[in-house]
Amino acid sequence: MKTKRILLAVSLVAIVLTLAFASVASAAGAPLPGVSGGVGFLTDDLKSFASFNAKATGPAPNGDGHQPARGSLRYSDETGLTFTASVQHIHAHSATEVHFGGTIVKSSDPSLLGMFAHAVAIDGGSPGTNGDAFSIIWTDSDIHEHGAPGSVTHGNLVVKTL
Repeated sequence: MKTKRILLAVSLVAIVLTLAFASVASAAGAPLPGVSGGVGFLTDDLKSFASFNAKATGPAPNGDGHQPARGSLRYSDETGLTFTASVQHIHAHSATEVHFGGTIVKSSDPSLLGMFAHAVAIDGGSPGTNGDAFSIIWTDSDIHEHGAPGSVTHGNLVVKTL
């Protein structure tokens, strides 16, 4: 009899905890998208490479589609230009596409410091370059803009929106 009471109590506690976690998860709202990878692509016909790792840290404030994020984005191209951006926002357009970016904090070109890098990553759904696309632009505005994504020539990226 004592064993049955213990099992009943444990079952009730498990049900209560499950319901509590479910309500917290639904109160959190939208999923926290993330993106990571290292890819080669063309930027204005220049062979370019970007490595990145970014994840949303919470829901979008006041209905803004851009969620706060944390991470980094490193860029280089065949001209020798390099920069690192501190990722501050991310936005999922679909289960396979995110836009993300932030302030350029380090660069081989000092005029880029303080500007904003904006990237688009599209996950083609299979390892490697099959269907992956990427673009990056930099502007003096933190208003999220983006270029038309082009095919990834080498590397891989992964978009997570769940």
